[in-house]
This record gives sequence, C-alpha cells and structure tokens, in this order.
Amino acid sequence: MRNTIARLGLTALFAAGGLAVTSPAQAAGCADDDGVTVLVQHEDETTVECADGDPETAGEALESAGFEVEKVQSDAQLLCTIDGTPETSCAKAPEAETFWAFFTASDGGSWEFADKGVFAYDPEPGTTLGFRFGDGAEPSMTAEEAVASEDESTAADGTDETSDDSAAEDEGSGALVPTVIGVALVAVLAVGGFLVSRRRKS
Repeated sequence: MRNTIARLGLTALFAAGGLAVTSPAQAAGCADDDGVTVLVQHEDETTVECADGDPETAGEALESAGFEVEKVQSDAQLLCTIDGTPETSCAKAPEAETFWAFFTASDGGSWEFADKGVFAYDPEPGTTLGFRFGDGAEPSMTAEEAVASEDESTAADGTDETSDDSAAEDEGSGALVPTVIGVALVAVLAVGGFLVSRRRKS
C-alpha cells in the first residue's frame, strides 16, 4: 500500500513539474517602413529588434534597438562589441574571425555585405541590418524572416488585442492546472494514510 501511494505521489509531482516549461520570447522586427529592423546573431542565439524612426547610422540603430555597443578606442568608426561580445579589450580592433560581420538588406531582400562601416552607413526606414559574430558569414536567418517575425509578436500599439486576451486566458487556464494537481495529490495521500491506519488497527 505504501509503495502504491508513493508511486501515485511521484507521478503527480512529475506531472506538475512538467508544466513549468516556458517558451522562448518572440522576435520583434519593424512593421512595414516604421523603422529599421536589427538582427544580431551570436554563436548560439539570434535576436531581432526594431529601431523606431529613422536612425542616422547603423550604430545608432543598434543602440536604439536596445543593444549595448562599444566602439574601438583607437578608431571610433569601428565596432568592437555588441552586448559584451567578444570578451576582449577594445583598445584596438578585434582579431580576424572574431568580429561582427555587418550586412544590409532592403525590403526583405537578400543580405549584402555592407559597403560602409557601422557608424557611417545611413539605413533608410524599411532596411534590415544583420550582424553576425564569427568568421564573416551572413546571418542564418534571412532578412525576410527577420521582418516577418513582427507578425508573430504582440503589436506594441495594442492592435492585437484579441491575441492578448487569448494569451491571458491561456495563462490563467494553465495556472489552474498545478492547483488541481496539488489538490489531487493531497487527496491521494490523505486516503492512503487513512487506509494504512485502518490496516494497522485491524
């Protein structure tokens, strides 16, 4: 009887634990020509954000989109790190194959290696900027995918209220499941304790 109760209790606990999985955050490219879409690809993570309006340079777009940017100290026109990558001194330009390759794309077109530096290139609204750390390869996500990622995100102006309401309802429903499992677990243990007690008395 005790083994049966233990198995039931562990099953309920594992079921409750499995509900704690969270989904990754959605990317957020710019809608239409409302700004400049900025894609930053680290070795194991790709982030897409929107720089609203008409930033004067790609470097300004990076910062406006929320990325931390550090320039090369010996040449303020060169990009050294984005969000602390690479972990190196910015007294001089990073070594080859450990730098941020800079690409541009117009209207969701193909990536093109930028013909100007990050702090000299003036992106038009609707442009997509791609930065990939490593050996100079272009981003694995296309510019079209980066721009389209805005459709998967909740619109910042609240135009997707239906999605917001559905998400809130789903979140509320999900919050009830662990509570129900907890109540069921307590009931199982209580019944088991009662049966064990009766068995001892008999």
